[in-house]
Amino acid sequence: MHYSAPILWRKSKETYQLPAEGSGKGKIVSFSVVRKAARLFKSYVPYIIAVVELDTGQRLISQIVDCKIEEIKIGMKVEATFRKIFVENEKSAIAYGIKFCPIYDIY
Repeated sequence: MHYSAPILWRKSKETYQLPAEGSGKGKIVSFSVVRKAARLFKSYVPYIIAVVELDTGQRLISQIVDCKIEEIKIGMKVEATFRKIFVENEKSAIAYGIKFCPIYDIY
């Protein structure tokens, strides 16, 4: 997985930077089910938002897709997928980005 650009932020006098590459795999460390959303996301409720800890150790917040609400759990293995984020209206551009979906053991 390649991020579009390194992510930088400042805390005190230190600067942190996430790596630009990774496997795109990780696990859920926390989650919430959104049942009341902002205007652009109302058509998607209910949906799952989670803190995902990547295999490289970084944590980020993302939507979890292709997972029933009753199946979501802490520690669930997930992987990044490129999906539609939202469409403001029929004349606007469609926003795409990274979401996460479960990795199911099929063997």
